[in-house]
Amino acid sequence: MDQGIPSLQSLMNKMANHLDEILPDSLQTAPIEADWPLIQLYLGIDPILAGLYKQYCDARARLEQLNQEIGTNEPMTEIAADMKDSLHSAVSTRLLELAEDETAQQAVLKNKSIATQHRRANPVESFDQMMTFMIWARMTLNNAPKARVMRRHFSQAA
Repeated sequence: MDQGIPSLQSLMNKMANHLDEILPDSLQTAPIEADWPLIQLYLGIDPILAGLYKQYCDARARLEQLNQEIGTNEPMTEIAADMKDSLHSAVSTRLLELAEDETAQQAVLKNKSIATQHRRANPVESFDQMMTFMIWARMTLNNAPKARVMRRHFSQAA
């Protein structure tokens, strides 16, 4: 490999090291809706999802409290983490079921104004997401080898 051109492994290592700087100390503090951007559309029409979501929020808050009070490597904290993960899966599964249910889809379409409000509610958040993506893309392009050099490496390997 040419001198000065980083290998794919070194690029991946650099990106992984940057993640520690970019990500928050505790992923527990990330917004709950980050995993399910359309959950607000379904919460109002499905009581089962609303119940599961409330249990998930409670389990998440309990896990965060236990992490602060007794630490992350305690059996009680591990059980709370398992409960949170289980409820996360249950909410995700219910959202998939609702996405395939035509009755639920019609109810969501009737509440179209909620979707419009959701899109307009967080213009700063979408701007922040766009800027984050642009910064990530720029870091990747700055650290990536030039396209012609990559083509040469692939042609030599073939």
